[in-house]
Formats: sequence, C-alpha cells, structure tokens
Amino acid sequence: MFYLSSVCSIYFPDVTPAFAKYCEQRDALHKVLAEHKDRYKSGMAGKEFFPPFHRGMLELISRSKELKKAAIAEAHKFAGGPALALEAKSSLIELREGLYHNVELELQNRI
Repeated sequence: MFYLSSVCSIYFPDVTPAFAKYCEQRDALHKVLAEHKDRYKSGMAGKEFFPPFHRGMLELISRSKELKKAAIAEAHKFAGGPALALEAKSSLIELREGLYHNVELELQNRI
C-alpha cells in the first residue's frame, strides 16, 4: 500500500485525504481481526468481536464510497485534459505574441 499511497500523494493530492481515511479504517479493522485471531488461538474468542467488526466493516464501506467519489471527481478533472492542454497552449501563444508586440513597441519608442 505504500506505493499506492505515494502515487496518490504525488499525482492525486485531492484524493489523498479520502485514501488516508480509508487506510486508517482498514488498519483499525485489521486490529480487531488480529485480536480475534489471537483470542481464538488461545481458545478464548467469543461473540464480543462481532459488534466492533460489524461497525468497522460499515465504516470501511462508507470510507470506500468516499474514496470512490474522490477518485471519480479527480478523473473528471483529467477527462478534459487534451482540450485543456490545447486551450492553454493557444493562451500561451497569444500571451507570447502580445509580449513580443509590447517589446517591439518599447524598442520603437526608444529609437
């Protein structure tokens, strides 16, 4: 998960908070499962793990949905990528031409 966390934080910073919350809940659920496993191996596991596990799963599902929404929102940003790139390029060309024109005027005024 470290790799996915790194990729998320570098390339998709808007998704990182939802991803971190998902991982946090996943880790909490793993702790419940690990404790249950230890108690089971010692012959002492009972039904007391069902409520925290159930609440943890419901919360994990909720955070999974939040992560999915954040990922979809991020994907929508990139959906118009090529069109946005062309628009940005044409804006930069206009800006460059405007700057060249201003420099030419300055040079003419100085001569």
